[in-house]
Amino acid sequence: MTADTGTFSNLQELIDDAHDEIHLNDDFSFEDGDSHIIIDKDIRIYGNNHTIDARNSSRIFTVQNHNVYIENINFINANDCALRIYMAYADVINCSFINNAGGAVRADYYYGGVIDRCLFLNNTANSGAAIYLNDVNGLTVSNSIFNNNVAAKKLESWRDDSIRLSSNDNLLDNQVHCDWVDGDDQSFSFVNVSYNGIENKSFSSSQDFEGRFGLANRTILINVYENDMLVLNITRITGDYGTAAIDYSPLEVGNYTLEAIYEDVYLIKDVFARMQVNFTMSVDDAYLGDEAKVYFNISDGVKGSGLITVWNPETYYSPISFGQEYDFPEPLWKSSFNFDDSFIQLPYLEVGSYLVFLFFDGDELYFPKQINQTFNILPINRTGVETHFYCPFDYKYYGGAERLEVTLLDENNRPLANKSISIQINGVIYYRTTNSSGVASMAINLNSGEYQYLVCFDGDDVYSASRQLEYLYIRSTIDMLDYQSIFCRKQPYNYYQADCLDGNGNTLTGGEVEFNINGIFYKRAIGQNGSARLNINLDPGVYIITARNLLTGEMQSGEITVLPTIVENYDLVKYYRNDSQFSVELDGVYPYDGQTVKFNINGVFYER
Repeated sequence: MTADTGTFSNLQELIDDAHDEIHLNDDFSFEDGDSHIIIDKDIRIYGNNHTIDARNSSRIFTVQNHNVYIENINFINANDCALRIYMAYADVINCSFINNAGGAVRADYYYGGVIDRCLFLNNTANSGAAIYLNDVNGLTVSNSIFNNNVAAKKLESWRDDSIRLSSNDNLLDNQVHCDWVDGDDQSFSFVNVSYNGIENKSFSSSQDFEGRFGLANRTILINVYENDMLVLNITRITGDYGTAAIDYSPLEVGNYTLEAIYEDVYLIKDVFARMQVNFTMSVDDAYLGDEAKVYFNISDGVKGSGLITVWNPETYYSPISFGQEYDFPEPLWKSSFNFDDSFIQLPYLEVGSYLVFLFFDGDELYFPKQINQTFNILPINRTGVETHFYCPFDYKYYGGAERLEVTLLDENNRPLANKSISIQINGVIYYRTTNSSGVASMAINLNSGEYQYLVCFDGDDVYSASRQLEYLYIRSTIDMLDYQSIFCRKQPYNYYQADCLDGNGNTLTGGEVEFNINGIFYKRAIGQNGSARLNINLDPGVYIITARNLLTGEMQSGEITVLPTIVENYDLVKYYRNDSQFSVELDGVYPYDGQTVKFNINGVFYER
């Protein structure tokens, strides 16, 4: 079927009447009373380089729930996007999209297809100026040109010392927006595309798009006012993520008004101007088992303490799979540190690459700052016959008789006797000599918890050196709550309970637990279920309680909050013989109705 000159209504009729193919013989344009064209059938549309002009009044095509092929059409002057693809498969070939508001192409739940040899020029939108992608699967954009497609820009400032210029698009130098991707890393790809003067680039959705929303290399005008008087006028160039730092150093610390301007985008906010802190760090590579230190320098006079975190770089930069539940990773190690020190001692780490962050939270004089650096833990140099350790011992119960045992073996797993080794655990180094079976052992008398230990053989004339990091868990033999709330003198629930094991992890069925609360010691028998209870008859308040398993000697502590059962008991000012009354409420006493409260005033008791 062929279609001659006409309106959107004419074109809609021709598409509805067509069997599976239509050829345009002339141009079409929007007229009053028209609406956008809906394609809800399988069809091939050949435009023959004709133009469909929406005259800034309407969307042009909506394709929904079917397979459509569109070739050689010029889509111009649309409003609310030129081509909407919804839950459909669509190929768009050799088309141009020019001067369309609301974007050129929007694809929601796109089931696949290609956009090939298309031109996207001077399109605008809040998001997705050229193409907006939402849950795509199998789209390829190839041999196409993207120029001067502009999404909405925004200036924002989450911190007083920086400004960020961003666009709602995130691909192809802010031409295309991808809301989220469903499927594998090949859900969409760009092949041989050009954008904003950059020629012939290809990549897939496996690319890292982090920070692509920011507009880099843009000049931001910054004005700072104090009581409506301009006191600072500077320009800043945005970095890779669209962020520019603001230096208030010419000003006194205090309150100001910040004005940021980029083209026709403005931001005004109240700020508290502080100084930029001088904060630097360095960490050298180290061999496995050697000390690794992070050295740092920070401006004099900073207050508070810092935080250090160590990450596996692959974990820290792990991509988020949009639309899926995401478990945010935790650092391998973190600790606070004192700014009066000059270095931070790192724990022993396995061979590999690491990313370390230092954080300064800021104070009344300096803005916050974080810095980072990568470093490596290297394998030790080996010469001679290779050796390694066998360390099967990974846990014991507190007070148990088990010893930590390690076996030194050669490369053929034969034990090495009479070799000097060292075991470093909990900050202490112990030296041992292997027996005829290659075994060295030591007693472990540590509190319950997880411990890292390093076992080392320095090598000799025949055998190479070996170092190995292992972990040991000391399991507790007394289990009690870290925190518990009870109501004052309320039976039968005003007790504290400790559950006990022996040094082999078996439930105790006898013996005693020694409790200490409010400075007084109590011994209570352990029942058949391994539990001992101490009744609590204390006035309201917060108390520290300790419990000791007298068989193993292990002690744990917790906190008890004793809550009042009489509440809402406020002071009363009463005038002679007026109607005001003193009242209280009960808490934690059930049922409330029918309970008796005894009052004492002026030496006389009253029950109510």
